[in-house]
Amino acid sequence: MNVHDSQRISAAARLDRLPIFSFHRRMMLLLGYCFFFELGDINTFAFSAPAIRAQWGISIGTIGIITSATFFGMFIGATTGGWFSDRVGRKRALNIAMMGIGLCGIPAAAFAARFLIPA
Repeated sequence: MNVHDSQRISAAARLDRLPIFSFHRRMMLLLGYCFFFELGDINTFAFSAPAIRAQWGISIGTIGIITSATFFGMFIGATTGGWFSDRVGRKRALNIAMMGIGLCGIPAAAFAARFLIPA
């Protein structure tokens, strides 16, 4: 064990001893709120996939590719999100991500209304 390892251990122990304030609770509530809508948006495909498959006549394999693309996108976001938030700041990165999810949800809803909802 070198000097850096002991500093990491003591820094981690110090962080574990810090009290949780109302700021931390508010941030956890905000993040939970954001993730609720993000994951709700992602999970919506699970409910709409059977209707898409029936209406468009696509195969289960194609549904699997679409689902895999979603998880690949989450992988790319997870691997680049830390770097991005270090560059622009965590608060700004969260705001940009939530704005992107919201803005992309609008055309997705319009697409669903146009092509998936029976007239």
